[in-house]
Amino acid sequence: MQRLFNKLVIFVVIFTFYLISTGSLRMFTVFFGIIVSVMLAIVVDRVMPARAIGVRDAAKAVYLLQYLVYFTYTVMKSHIDVARLILMGKGRLRPAVVAIPYSVESDYGLAFLALSITNTPGTLALNVDKRSRILFVHWIDAASVDSREARRLISEKFEEFAKKIFG
Repeated sequence: MQRLFNKLVIFVVIFTFYLISTGSLRMFTVFFGIIVSVMLAIVVDRVMPARAIGVRDAAKAVYLLQYLVYFTYTVMKSHIDVARLILMGKGRLRPAVVAIPYSVESDYGLAFLALSITNTPGTLALNVDKRSRILFVHWIDAASVDSREARRLISEKFEEFAKKIFG
């Protein structure tokens, strides 16, 4: 019974992400989303450890939804900024590689942080130095090369979500 409940929770999370990402409630879209979500819920449940999904897991799902909203906003804003830079920024381009300190503990959290930065237009995670806990990021229009300021502008919010989701 617990595994069925786990599958149901996984289905709801995946289906919610699907609906948010498609932005459509057409009958075909919803039907297709249900089929894909059921199949993914079965597969994901098989690879998950055999334990009950608890309140902590539900909180992580909520943080993941908050992250998706924030990430979508950040990506849209960055697309506009990069387009403006390309179309109207004659000679204004200030590319730089900045060293950003990070405090995420888990490898999953670090990968999540690096992928969030890379998938945001205008930034690209180049290298991770785990010993010194520095993430090197190429920034197409560097507002600052100061590590703390760059962290605040590029990765601070992503890192907060990474800690909440994978911490």
